[in-house]
Amino acid sequence: MLFFKKILQLIFVAIIICYTNVLYAQGNCPDKELEKSAALVKNGKHFKAIQILNESISSYPKCATTYNRLAELYYITNQVDAAIGISQKAIDVNEAEGIDGAQALIKLIKTKRQDSVALVFANAIFNKVGNDAKFKKIIPSQFKKELENKINVPQPMSTRMVNMGPLINEGMHNTFPTTNLVGDVMVFTRVLNGANEDFLITRFDTCSTWQKPIRMSDPPNTGAPESSPRLSADGLYLFYTRCDTRSLNGWDGGGCDIMYSYKMDDSTWSSPEKFGATINSPGYEAMPCLSSDDKALYFVSN
Repeated sequence: MLFFKKILQLIFVAIIICYTNVLYAQGNCPDKELEKSAALVKNGKHFKAIQILNESISSYPKCATTYNRLAELYYITNQVDAAIGISQKAIDVNEAEGIDGAQALIKLIKTKRQDSVALVFANAIFNKVGNDAKFKKIIPSQFKKELENKINVPQPMSTRMVNMGPLINEGMHNTFPTTNLVGDVMVFTRVLNGANEDFLITRFDTCSTWQKPIRMSDPPNTGAPESSPRLSADGLYLFYTRCDTRSLNGWDGGGCDIMYSYKMDDSTWSSPEKFGATINSPGYEAMPCLSSDDKALYFVSN
């Protein structure tokens, strides 16, 4: 009788432990925040969704799903380094779920033909998990070799010019196109109302076509002519030329000078920032070009 009593006690304790673990697992993830972020993403508000997920991590630090979704949003908004860091944190929280999330994201990167980015991501996760058998099954060494060979071996180049069509080349003088590193956002200059130059923006959609361009917000556009835009690799900074900016000290506005704005959220850009005398002069400075690592700025000047 005593034996059966002890057995019942052990069963009861096991049930309590299992039930507690289920409750703990369910309480690990913020369902409302995840649903809210998904709704924001559906409406194109990626930066707001990133903010929501980052805030939820402080309250729910053990939810690997939050980290995985945040990593994907960082990648979508061209913040690759941040995406890698968050994926590594997801593995710390829950190795199995973190590796699953990394697998899905690397596959997404491959579908966008960003082999060099996929290789950087894969190497970072490999370094994180070491010789983990699970990850080797997901991304075998052959996958890395394929990427390395594709990147390092010179590929035959076949180039032809293709008109982007009337949807993009509407109206007068569509010039100075620039894209982010991913290549799914393009900004260019168009002459509007027969006089003023402004920036237009278009995005490459899931149907593999460029959407109808729309005029960018004010700022960076103003009543003065803006031209020769150049997006940073992550798409968060826009360098450009503005004319009619003369000033008393000369360099603060020398007729045509180089400015920049940064992205504040999905549709809002900061007011133009002027470079000082290190870049601008009383002469003509224009046509900025930023290197892909954001460390070198090239421009023309008289």
